[in-house]
Amino acid sequence: MEDTEYNPTLDPGSPTGVYIPVDIQDCFRELDKMLPDDMIERIRLCEEGDLYQRHFGLAIWIRNNWGLWSHQSRLKQYFDNLGVREGDSASSLLINSYWRHRNGLPIELPRQIVYDKIMREEIRNGPKPGN
Repeated sequence: MEDTEYNPTLDPGSPTGVYIPVDIQDCFRELDKMLPDDMIERIRLCEEGDLYQRHFGLAIWIRNNWGLWSHQSRLKQYFDNLGVREGDSASSLLINSYWRHRNGLPIELPRQIVYDKIMREEIRNGPKPGN
């Protein structure tokens, strides 16, 4: 999906020129406003396990435009306070949470964060013995 298909709220005071949400609920509101209806529906209809396919388009846009690489971003600070330090993890968690939100499921962000940390640890070091 190309950036030109997104319609973010402009914010000249933001370091990226677009509105940066303050927390996950604010992200949902902004995604609902900025994404085309057909993309929202495609996200909702895909399987949770297939969300990684959205990782490179929308997730890159989120990381770059919502400042998930910058400690000056209030969204980055929100995720830092939750123990999520990597922008890559934060954008993946946002997309998964948005999918859960659009499908009327509990967000379970703490559980998602634990799973993300385990997955990234296994990517770095391989699976723990017995797994």
